[in-house]
Amino acid sequence: MNDTETLTRQEHLSVLANLLKVVIVRVKNLDTELAAYKTMFAAFKKALPHYGPQLDEMLAAARQSPALREKLKQVYDIPLERFLALSAQSQTEEEMWKLFPKNSTDLIQ
Repeated sequence: MNDTETLTRQEHLSVLANLLKVVIVRVKNLDTELAAYKTMFAAFKKALPHYGPQLDEMLAAARQSPALREKLKQVYDIPLERFLALSAQSQTEEEMWKLFPKNSTDLIQ
């Protein structure tokens, strides 16, 4: 491999900027969904206050669910570990973008 095949500083910045755009779009979408659920739960608890404690208990149980934790590990932790390992080996911007799911670049265009 020669020096022209490695990422330049500008290419690194471009990859990081695009990665940040993807992350922000996804976090914003998730935050919007979370805010909608919180609003719905608050309205439900206000309209039917006797169900409030049950909802809180069910939500707490769901947060601790082994099945949920495993699902999140499969969706987030394992792909992140894979991405970090592969990105350390990537030498071009094109190689870096191949590590993302196909629809990731659609989010930033």
